Parts: sequence; C-alpha cells; structure tokens
Amino acid sequence: QKNITTKNEKFVIVAFDTHSNCDFNTNRLSVLANWRANASFYKDLCNLAEEFPEADIIIRGKNSDWTKIPYFKDVLNKVNRIPNIWIDDDYSELNRQYKLASRSDLIVTRPSSIGDEAIAAGKRVVYYDYIPNSSHYFASGYFNYNNCNVFAFSYAQLKQMVQTVVNGCELLTDSELLELQVITNNTQADGEVKNRVMENLNIIHNQACL
Repeated sequence: QKNITTKNEKFVIVAFDTHSNCDFNTNRLSVLANWRANASFYKDLCNLAEEFPEADIIIRGKNSDWTKIPYFKDVLNKVNRIPNIWIDDDYSELNRQYKLASRSDLIVTRPSSIGDEAIAAGKRVVYYDYIPNSSHYFASGYFNYNNCNVFAFSYAQLKQMVQTVVNGCELLTDSELLELQVITNNTQADGEVKNRVMENLNIIHNQACL
C-alpha cells in the first residue's frame, strides 16, 4: 500500500536498522553490521527524536536481539527515556514491517532492500549511509540511485533531510521518483502488477493449450 498516513496524529518516521549479532567475534569482523555502527545509528535516531518532538520515531528490525546485548545498555536506556521514540518488537504479525512502512511519513533506513521496496511504492526514503568506523561510504558506492537525493552521509545531512519533509517539502521530484520506480519495479508502482501478470499467464496458458 502506497500511503495511509492520514490516520497519523503526528509525523511518523519508521527507522529500519541493521541486525546485531550476539556473538562478539562475529560482530568484531563485520564492517557494516557491528555493534559500534549500530549503536551510532540508534544514538542519531535519539538525537532526531529530541530535535523533532513533533515526530514519532519507530525503530524496527529483523529482530530486537540488540536490546539484550550489554554493549547497547546506555543507548537502550536513552531510547526508553525519550517519549517519542520506541522499538517495535512485535514479531507475531506477518508482514508487520510493511504495515509500519505504509503508515510512515518518512522512512530512515540503513542501506536495505526494504528501502528499495518502499521507493517502489512511492514512499519517502532516506538511506543513512554513515558508520563511525569507516572513512568512506558503502551503499552509495554500489548503487547511486541516479544521484537522487536519497542519501544522508552525516547526522547534519540526515537532520536537514528530515526537516525538509517535516516542513512539507519533498526530497524527490515526481520525475526522479518515477525514474527510481522504473529501476526497482521495471515499471511505475501503479498497483496493476498482479493484473498484468495474470493477463500474461493467461496468454501463455492459452498458447500452450492450442
């Protein structure tokens, strides 16, 4: 579903994190998904929550294992102290991440495929391509999204992009969004994909039956 944001009483940001491995050595050898990088992301989300009290920030991941790792104790306590940021750890509902995304006014995500899916559905997305233990960027080096305004490389840039959307402006023009949808969907996200697939399957079936 593209947008069901009209029910939001406040501006809603859904933040998709990178999972944290509970094993110290696995964590230590990971360039992107290490504890230090992930803690930095949560701290910056807390900073956003304090900078934008008019917004609700929901942290969502593949799991919430990081909340049980002692390394994250301080940042977890900070999340719990700030009233407009919280962790969604309900994994009993199928496809809950998509329901959250569809209700968001803005998605802030570490480089992730769910960001691509959200863009394909016409959502506002910011990829936070920053980790404190590296001197260069990662996702933007592999796929630059047609040089569109979807990357934040520092907290200052992230804050500015959030401010832009909170102020009612867009990060992308309609033509830029369409270009990215064509890349990720091979067509515009018009809700008619199922119908086109069924039509083509019927053509193939009829030809096979001749």
